[in-house]
Amino acid sequence: MSPGALPFNPVVTDIDSGRAILDDLLIGFADYPPQFRRSAERQSMKKVFVVYATDNVGTAVLEPIQTGDHVSCNGERSDLEVIAQADIAYGHKIALMDIAQGDTVLKYGLSIGSALCDIKAGDHVHTHNVESNRGRGDLADRDAIASE
Repeated sequence: MSPGALPFNPVVTDIDSGRAILDDLLIGFADYPPQFRRSAERQSMKKVFVVYATDNVGTAVLEPIQTGDHVSCNGERSDLEVIAQADIAYGHKIALMDIAQGDTVLKYGLSIGSALCDIKAGDHVHTHNVESNRGRGDLADRDAIASE
Protein backbone atom coordinates (compact mmCIF):
# COMPACT_ATOMS: atom_id res chain seq x y z
CA MET A 1 0.00 0.00 0.00
CA SER A 2 1.35 3.43 -0.88
CA PRO A 3 1.89 6.04 1.88
CA GLY A 4 -1.38 7.77 2.68
CA ALA A 5 -3.55 5.09 1.03
CA LEU A 6 -6.48 4.02 3.15
CA PRO A 7 -7.44 0.35 3.61
CA PHE A 8 -11.13 1.41 3.65
CA ASN A 9 -13.36 4.24 2.45
CA PRO A 10 -14.19 6.38 5.51
CA VAL A 11 -17.52 8.19 5.53
CA VAL A 12 -17.02 11.88 6.18
CA THR A 13 -20.12 13.77 7.25
CA ASP A 14 -18.47 17.13 7.96
CA ILE A 15 -15.08 18.79 7.72
CA ASP A 16 -14.21 18.24 11.40
CA SER A 17 -14.84 14.50 11.23
CA GLY A 18 -12.82 14.40 8.02
CA ARG A 19 -9.94 16.16 9.75
CA ALA A 20 -10.22 13.76 12.69
CA ILE A 21 -9.95 10.78 10.35
CA LEU A 22 -6.93 12.32 8.65
CA ASP A 23 -5.34 13.14 11.98
CA ASP A 24 -5.75 9.55 13.13
CA LEU A 25 -4.59 7.92 9.92
CA LEU A 26 -1.88 10.21 8.63
CA ILE A 27 -0.19 11.43 11.78
CA GLY A 28 3.54 11.54 11.31
CA PHE A 29 3.52 11.97 7.54
CA ALA A 30 5.89 14.81 6.64
CA ASP A 31 3.78 15.89 3.68
CA TYR A 32 0.53 16.09 5.70
CA PRO A 33 -0.97 19.49 4.77
CA PRO A 34 -0.99 21.82 7.81
CA GLN A 35 -4.35 23.36 6.85
CA PHE A 36 -5.96 19.98 7.56
CA ARG A 37 -4.41 19.48 10.98
CA ARG A 38 -6.62 20.23 13.94
CA SER A 39 -4.98 22.77 16.21
CA ALA A 40 -4.45 22.04 19.90
CA GLU A 41 -7.21 24.54 20.63
CA ARG A 42 -9.71 22.72 18.42
CA GLN A 43 -8.73 19.34 19.86
CA SER A 44 -9.38 20.56 23.41
CA MET A 45 -12.54 22.53 22.53
CA LYS A 46 -15.31 22.00 25.05
CA LYS A 47 -18.96 22.84 24.53
CA VAL A 48 -21.50 24.47 26.81
CA PHE A 49 -25.21 24.83 26.17
CA VAL A 50 -26.91 28.21 25.94
CA VAL A 51 -30.71 28.29 25.87
CA TYR A 52 -31.41 31.93 24.92
CA ALA A 53 -29.37 34.47 22.98
CA THR A 54 -29.67 36.88 25.92
CA ASP A 55 -28.01 34.43 28.37
CA ASN A 56 -24.64 35.55 29.74
CA VAL A 57 -23.76 32.11 31.12
CA GLY A 58 -23.57 28.66 29.55
CA THR A 59 -23.92 25.27 31.22
CA ALA A 60 -21.35 22.46 31.01
CA VAL A 61 -23.73 19.67 29.96
CA LEU A 62 -21.41 17.29 28.14
CA GLU A 63 -18.34 17.09 30.36
CA PRO A 64 -16.42 19.01 33.01
CA ILE A 65 -14.25 21.91 31.85
CA GLN A 66 -10.65 22.42 32.93
CA THR A 67 -8.78 25.69 33.39
CA GLY A 68 -7.41 26.78 30.01
CA ASP A 69 -9.90 24.81 27.91
CA HIS A 70 -11.28 26.63 24.90
CA VAL A 71 -15.05 26.67 25.25
CA SER A 72 -17.61 27.26 22.53
CA CYS A 73 -21.39 27.19 22.67
CA ASN A 74 -24.21 25.06 21.37
CA GLY A 75 -27.71 26.47 21.25
CA GLU A 76 -28.57 30.10 20.74
CA ARG A 77 -25.06 31.60 21.16
CA SER A 78 -22.87 29.60 18.81
CA ASP A 79 -20.96 32.81 17.98
CA LEU A 80 -19.11 32.92 21.33
CA GLU A 81 -15.87 31.31 22.45
CA VAL A 82 -14.14 31.81 25.80
CA ILE A 83 -11.16 30.32 27.61
CA ALA A 84 -12.00 28.73 30.96
CA GLN A 85 -10.40 30.64 33.83
CA ALA A 86 -11.23 27.91 36.37
CA ASP A 87 -12.26 24.27 36.56
CA ILE A 88 -16.00 23.96 36.00
CA ALA A 89 -17.89 20.85 37.08
CA TYR A 90 -20.46 19.10 34.94
CA GLY A 91 -23.77 20.96 35.25
CA HIS A 92 -22.16 24.19 36.46
CA LYS A 93 -22.06 27.50 34.62
CA ILE A 94 -19.33 29.48 32.84
CA ALA A 95 -19.51 33.22 32.15
CA LEU A 96 -19.73 33.87 28.42
CA MET A 97 -18.88 37.54 28.83
CA ASP A 98 -17.83 39.91 31.59
CA ILE A 99 -20.59 40.43 34.17
CA ALA A 100 -20.18 43.45 36.45
CA GLN A 101 -20.90 43.34 40.18
CA GLY A 102 -24.65 43.80 40.70
CA ASP A 103 -25.55 42.87 37.11
CA THR A 104 -28.17 40.24 36.43
CA VAL A 105 -26.98 36.72 35.62
CA LEU A 106 -29.16 35.29 32.84
CA LYS A 107 -29.78 31.60 32.17
CA TYR A 108 -32.77 30.16 30.27
CA GLY A 109 -33.52 33.76 29.26
CA LEU A 110 -34.36 34.53 32.89
CA SER A 111 -32.60 36.13 35.82
CA ILE A 112 -31.12 33.52 38.13
CA GLY A 113 -29.44 36.06 40.40
CA SER A 114 -27.08 39.01 40.72
CA ALA A 115 -23.30 39.04 40.49
CA LEU A 116 -21.75 39.46 43.95
CA CYS A 117 -18.49 40.63 42.37
CA ASP A 118 -17.10 41.28 38.90
CA ILE A 119 -17.16 38.02 36.93
CA LYS A 120 -14.83 37.73 33.93
CA ALA A 121 -15.61 35.80 30.76
CA GLY A 122 -14.53 32.20 31.35
CA ASP A 123 -15.03 32.31 35.13
CA HIS A 124 -16.96 29.63 37.02
CA VAL A 125 -20.40 31.04 37.89
CA HIS A 126 -21.91 29.55 41.03
CA THR A 127 -22.97 30.39 44.58
CA HIS A 128 -19.57 31.90 45.44
CA ASN A 129 -20.12 34.80 43.02
CA VAL A 130 -23.88 34.94 42.41
CA GLU A 131 -26.64 35.75 44.85
CA SER A 132 -29.57 33.62 43.75
CA ASN A 133 -33.03 35.08 43.42
CA ARG A 134 -34.69 31.67 43.17
CA GLY A 135 -36.97 30.63 46.01
CA ARG A 136 -36.13 33.72 48.04
CA GLY A 137 -39.23 34.74 49.99
CA ASP A 138 -37.27 37.61 51.55
CA LEU A 139 -36.81 39.15 48.11
CA ALA A 140 -40.55 38.97 47.44
CA ASP A 141 -41.17 40.89 50.68
CA ARG A 142 -38.45 43.43 49.87
CA ASP A 143 -39.73 43.94 46.32
CA ALA A 144 -43.30 44.43 47.61
CA ILE A 145 -42.11 47.11 50.06
CA ALA A 146 -40.03 48.83 47.36
CA SER A 147 -43.00 49.03 44.99
CA GLU A 148 -45.27 50.76 47.55
